[in-house]
Amino acid sequence: MIMEKKIAKEDLFFHAVHGLCRIAEIEKVSKSEINYALLPVVRNRANKTRFVVPGAFFQDSGFNKLILPKVATAILEYFKTGNKKSTDVGASWDLAVMIRAESLGKEPIKQTQKRQALERAVKSLNSELAIVLQVTPAEMVAMIRNNLSALSNINPAILLLLENVEHVSLK
Repeated sequence: MIMEKKIAKEDLFFHAVHGLCRIAEIEKVSKSEINYALLPVVRNRANKTRFVVPGAFFQDSGFNKLILPKVATAILEYFKTGNKKSTDVGASWDLAVMIRAESLGKEPIKQTQKRQALERAVKSLNSELAIVLQVTPAEMVAMIRNNLSALSNINPAILLLLENVEHVSLK
């Protein structure tokens, strides 16, 4: 799949670490090379960050188009029911599957790398869903927690991550 043909100036992308970014510039480097310049949507004087991603590496850069509101709603429903269609794919769905699977687990998460990956997944998905559904991160935490409460017992580690996600914001 060639991402370059689907990307336009002003398109919004979400990154798990950098948050919501906008395509500020598309620079043609050569006949076959394009660079994308992205700026964080939330900027201040101290944060003058600009990301330049070569087109050949954009798909693997971690920047993903924002999901649609109906996809966000489907993810919330998935937390509650576990129902997921084979067409429900993408980075946000991968995070949702990881979070729900760990929510069903009974054991504490002892592996540091696994715990960190799960923490990033919770923060990232919570932020993206909040942006797409136009609610605060705290409101989104409550919605996710409410939908996960349909499970018989939620892994306390997930509850703790959800509780702490409000206190740690994405850049």
